[in-house]
Amino acid sequence: MDSKLGMLLQSLSLRLNDSFVSGEVTIANSQGKRKLTVHPVWDTDRFRVQVQGKSPQEGAADEIIGEIISVIGEKDDFLLVFVDRTSELTMERRRGKVSTRISDKKRLDADQDHVSYEPAGGTRQQFVNVREAADLFRAVGIMSEDGQVKGDKRRKLYQVDRFIELVAQMLDNWPEGRELTILDCGCGKSYLSFALNYYIHEKLRKPCYFIGIDNNEKVVAASRAIQEKLMYRNMEFVVSDVKDYKPGRKVDMVLSLHACDTATDMALALGVDLGSKYIVAVPCCQSSLNDEIDFGSLAPIAAYNVFKTRLADTITDGLRSLGLEAYGYRVSVAEYVSPLDTPKNIMLRAEYTGKTNAVRTYAELKEKLGIVPWLDRLLEARRSD
Repeated sequence: MDSKLGMLLQSLSLRLNDSFVSGEVTIANSQGKRKLTVHPVWDTDRFRVQVQGKSPQEGAADEIIGEIISVIGEKDDFLLVFVDRTSELTMERRRGKVSTRISDKKRLDADQDHVSYEPAGGTRQQFVNVREAADLFRAVGIMSEDGQVKGDKRRKLYQVDRFIELVAQMLDNWPEGRELTILDCGCGKSYLSFALNYYIHEKLRKPCYFIGIDNNEKVVAASRAIQEKLMYRNMEFVVSDVKDYKPGRKVDMVLSLHACDTATDMALALGVDLGSKYIVAVPCCQSSLNDEIDFGSLAPIAAYNVFKTRLADTITDGLRSLGLEAYGYRVSVAEYVSPLDTPKNIMLRAEYTGKTNAVRTYAELKEKLGIVPWLDRLLEARRSD
């Protein structure tokens, strides 16, 4: 076997080890076309491979390469195509010359050909192609087994795409080749983490690792079941309260999505305490400061309960943003989804820069409002442990 072919097959071995997902290898040579199906074996570094017409066998990635070599032969010209969930790797040897190319997946499963999706308002999907990601959407319950997006999940599908769009914008300057560790606080069934893992790992081909924590054993078990179905070995799910959690590795991004009231502050405090590069939060049910805020000259307006609640919500999230800036983060605030979907549609995105320009403004505002935000209280508690 010539050295170039050996290098290309070694890259296929690395791709198998890196992708964690099933794939199909089709080889056409002088003996005809043969197929190999490759499936990772859960919780191991081995694969189950079946060559057309043979019994299935298990082996490491390099052993599978040996099987491929035996099929293509040492001298024959051949065309080898490896298709996984998102891409197509083609290797060809013709008249002794070996070439390779990688492209987006062209061939779709027959039951996906009819899949179509247009989000509310006609906005076109940009980040997650519903056909390519059919395995993901089936696993998290957005798509039925026959390949149809469920009617009550269409808005959820748009929310997934919008979430990935907003998070992806933050990662433009993340160092190439460096693993990104993401901690999802109060992960629930983790459908957004699964979607983000799909985008970063399978679409962008960047190394990443996800940790989901939740104090509900049932939803953690559900997340683990989805993880196994998708063969995502770069994820783990832990039963834990956010305030008690201590990770065993450096965390680069902390997520808190629709966490109720002070649970959002727990996640923000954890992210600051861990020195995370990124913090992303979609707050929900802000009520902890409602009766503590001194509304001052706005007190006559706050006398109306509806206005008081809305003012308190805005002040609470504004203080969270200023607090993160005081702790060294650059913060942007965006509408995550349409307010028609949910009034709790604000996303806070923070990136650590080390600049603490808002310290004075934050302190003065807290004094004027007569409150100590929960971010400060919880961060002090973490640092005093």
